[in-house]
Amino acid sequence: MRHIDKADPEQAERLFEIMVRAVEDGCAFCYPPEVIAIWNKGRSVEGQAGVIAEGHIYSIHEKGVIRGFVDIGDSEVVGLFVHPEDQRKGYGTDLFRFAVEKIGKRPILVLSSLNASPFYSKLGCHKVGTELIRRHGHEIYVEKMELA
Repeated sequence: MRHIDKADPEQAERLFEIMVRAVEDGCAFCYPPEVIAIWNKGRSVEGQAGVIAEGHIYSIHEKGVIRGFVDIGDSEVVGLFVHPEDQRKGYGTDLFRFAVEKIGKRPILVLSSLNASPFYSKLGCHKVGTELIRRHGHEIYVEKMELA
């Protein structure tokens, strides 16, 4: 049975692994290799533990294994990651619906990687623009999406 709980800093290593693998595997067909290489540059397990300690990250578990997580802001889904081996099994949908319920107001903003925008569209989000983020001197385009 699946359940979503507030993440614990002791889960930082697994959550960091999920984030890195999701970016490396999922974003590779939408972004050039040099962007993929810098996407997680400068991030660490220790940094992930710090973000978890802030209390806005929730992880989804099934059969004792963490399958993914969502970082929830005041009116924003800051990040949602599912391990590549667990994608297309409903974990992302469960995490997104949990985040929407937790936020409890509309509109909800999502900055989506290019590869994830069809996923968010399927869940009712619509594109409101494209944003450029700079990371280590590289430009990364993301889609600004909204759930009204």
